[in-house]
Amino acid sequence: MRKIIKNQSGFTLVELLMTIFISIIIVVGATGIYVYSTKAQQTTLKLNVVAQDTQFLFDTISRKVREGEIDYSYYGGTWNSTDSIDANGDGNIDETEKD
Repeated sequence: MRKIIKNQSGFTLVELLMTIFISIIIVVGATGIYVYSTKAQQTTLKLNVVAQDTQFLFDTISRKVREGEIDYSYYGGTWNSTDSIDANGDGNIDETEKD
């Protein structure tokens, strides 16, 4: 007959399987967080580039308008900065609205 030794050291098969299973869950979760954060960073960088391009565009347009470098006749219209503007929207240029 076999003799059972009560003071054996080591892990059982169930303990090893549970450890492997928990380790896999932790690694999969960490990988998912890494992939999500990488995609979020790429999206943020793209939005930052769009914001910078938009800021450059508006800065350029406002500078050209201030300096009078826009050829309004090219676009089919004329406008002079000394022209009066109908401020109250009634269709008439009042004395108070003239420059």
